[in-house]
Amino acid sequence: MMQPLLTYDEAGAGAPFPRWLNAGRPLVRGVWPASLPLWMAAVYVGLFIIRPWEKLFPSLGALHFERAYAIAMLAAVVVSGQLRVRLDRQTAAVLAYLGAVGLSVAFAWRSELAYYPFYVYASVVLFYFVLMSVIRTPYQLVFIVSCYVGAMGLYGAKALWEFFVHGDHVTDMGIRRLVGIEHSFGGPNAVASSFVISLPVALFLWSSRREITEGWPDGIRSAFGPSLAAYGALAVTVIILTGSRAGMVSFVAFVWLLALRRPGFERKAAS
Repeated sequence: MMQPLLTYDEAGAGAPFPRWLNAGRPLVRGVWPASLPLWMAAVYVGLFIIRPWEKLFPSLGALHFERAYAIAMLAAVVVSGQLRVRLDRQTAAVLAYLGAVGLSVAFAWRSELAYYPFYVYASVVLFYFVLMSVIRTPYQLVFIVSCYVGAMGLYGAKALWEFFVHGDHVTDMGIRRLVGIEHSFGGPNAVASSFVISLPVALFLWSSRREITEGWPDGIRSAFGPSLAAYGALAVTVIILTGSRAGMVSFVAFVWLLALRRPGFERKAAS
């Protein structure tokens, strides 16, 4: 059995965590990481998913809000002394793919049409290096992952609100299909695939919820599990309402793989 690793909040009160989580730096009230660059990265995750300058608040687009925030985030990482570039096989693969995409853009028949997708991918690669810099412990990684699921939950809740209350949808194949709350990745198929991809992440948080929330205040700890369960229900609802066949097939594949993890499933399936 793992022995808990003791870390401390701002007030100095003990807050136990499993050794594999290793909160590292002190936590505010035993929950929140005390790192400004990490928090800025977490907010950027939400901004990249929701993209409020495209549909919710178009005025932000004229101000190039995304670029300004990204520059401020990079400045915070550099000033804090956390910037690091670790050259390993994963990083080499990311850079190689970026180079391949760049060559495709340079030699494209109409390169001006390929510029924006390349810009989006290049910004993702840049954020990859930011995450490598600000995430130093497993607990910080869990924090970023939780923020990702939280942002997806806000996205899905807003999309459902627009679908049921304001009738925001597209009609295709004779059915009303839910769409996203932004333009870049707001198509029904893209929305469905995004939520399917998020389910394994949410499942990890659910299966590790007791270890993650050990030492948290009672109110936050008791709300973590039900929030994840609510997210699962929301994600399934969104996938169904998009009417995406690819999304449904991917979801069925996820459920099948999940069932395979259960002991004795192979025997039951063969009988």
